[in-house]
Amino acid sequence: MFALALCPACGDDDDDGPQPATDAGVDAAPEVDAGVDAAAADPLVVETTSGPVRGAERDGVRSFLGIPYAAPPVGERRWQPPAPPEPWDEPREATALGPPCPQQELLTDDLVEGTSEDCLSLNIWAPADADGTLPVMLWIHGGGFVTGSNAESLYDGHLMVAGQHVVVVAINYRLGPAGFLALPGLGEGQGVYGLLDQQAAMRWVQDNVRAFGGDPDAVTIFGESAGSFSVCLQLVSPSSEGLFRSAIMESGSCSFPFSDLEEAQATGEALAAAVGCDDDEDEVACLRGIEANDLVVALQAPEDAAFTETFIWFPAVDGTLLPDQPFTLLEEGRFAAVPTLIGTNSDEATIFARFGYADLDAAGYEAEVRAQAGEYADEVLAEYPVDAFETVQDALAVLITDYFFVCPTRRAARAFEAAGQDVFMYEFAHEIDFPLLSGLGAFHGSELLFVWGNPYLGYEMSEEERPLSVEMQTRWARFAATANPNDPEARDWPNWTPDPAVHAVLDLPLPIATTEGLREDRCDFWDTIPLGE
Repeated sequence: MFALALCPACGDDDDDGPQPATDAGVDAAPEVDAGVDAAAADPLVVETTSGPVRGAERDGVRSFLGIPYAAPPVGERRWQPPAPPEPWDEPREATALGPPCPQQELLTDDLVEGTSEDCLSLNIWAPADADGTLPVMLWIHGGGFVTGSNAESLYDGHLMVAGQHVVVVAINYRLGPAGFLALPGLGEGQGVYGLLDQQAAMRWVQDNVRAFGGDPDAVTIFGESAGSFSVCLQLVSPSSEGLFRSAIMESGSCSFPFSDLEEAQATGEALAAAVGCDDDEDEVACLRGIEANDLVVALQAPEDAAFTETFIWFPAVDGTLLPDQPFTLLEEGRFAAVPTLIGTNSDEATIFARFGYADLDAAGYEAEVRAQAGEYADEVLAEYPVDAFETVQDALAVLITDYFFVCPTRRAARAFEAAGQDVFMYEFAHEIDFPLLSGLGAFHGSELLFVWGNPYLGYEMSEEERPLSVEMQTRWARFAATANPNDPEARDWPNWTPDPAVHAVLDLPLPIATTEGLREDRCDFWDTIPLGE
């Protein structure tokens, strides 16, 4: 019910943010001999379980970019669980970003240039003086499970590392049909290859991050949008046990229904039909012979698709990595009970309502709600009557924000708190002053500008806004280091509990404020509607 494509950066990455380690002013490592001898001779060469990598250093921060954590998932390895990369002996240059996985621009449907199936890589930023004891922050990017990558300049970890003295890791994972195809002819991993990639990257970090200065016992996984859904799914997955110590979830929870394997396989059959493989004796072999970009564009949601139909490629409940519906696993306490920082933005869905449903009128709004809510449509329309809002788009934005973001976040927080873990909840409420996005409030993804400190959608924060970014980076890093975002001398961000439901409001002016309750009445309403119906 009421799903939508999630677009943190909407495919735009034209800003002049912090540059990768190939820019002028970076001290690249000199050529040296190979292997362990090279690592011993050159501080910018680090030995990994696959072989040595040579990074770069700028302003006291070392970067190691495009390191493969798995073998290329091509040929017979397409739609297989990730395998270890082939080892190498000579120092591998790690001074250029790896390619994104095959994908389209969300706003235009154009194929993104420079992608490759050989995309299972990660980037590492670490202080030059890191000694193997620093907290590690492992980033899982968003993009609706169909777009995004660790190569976006938004996710450059240089500023966060320089300011907070942590190790930052940003990973890629398979997207779209490469990451989430399910078919009866496929075996282990069908419907969740992208999640298996994430786990492979986390295991690589466990095996290697100490060599880069990080503590493998102090890993925090964090993500936004689909990356936050991923964090939640890793929390409920038995196969990720022991791979992280704490979690940060920005604008995404898994406390709603996901497709079962049969439903996901129906989507897979539709893809096979779209590329002419449905009549082939070996459907999977036929699909493995199709170009990756042809698969990406083969199956599209129609322009008039209902909200739920825009999620063509999404993780499925496969029975192994996800042994049951995630919301059931949460309700039953079957998840990793680790400290969690979790939150949403005040106006998550305004960006989707404006750019995705600009022509929606009152009749269309009612029809959409009735199509999605079924037998509960009258109740939903009574809770969100279109005439109670200035525009139809405002009504839609509030409905989607509540249903898809705020209220699932509250459900997840309740499950985490009931398991005895520390929960810290936030609401990001700051509106950036940017003409292209004026009037959208604190829209989906806008907090990323402040978490990373980098330009976003062509917008660079003002000097007045910079302290909010420093505050958020400090809180995120402190949580990664101590499992608590508070300064020990000033505990101004209390643990979240259902009653009183106190959360931090992240906005200017500082210091941060706290308030009680976040759309409690509307979330109580959504809790009356059974999940999965």
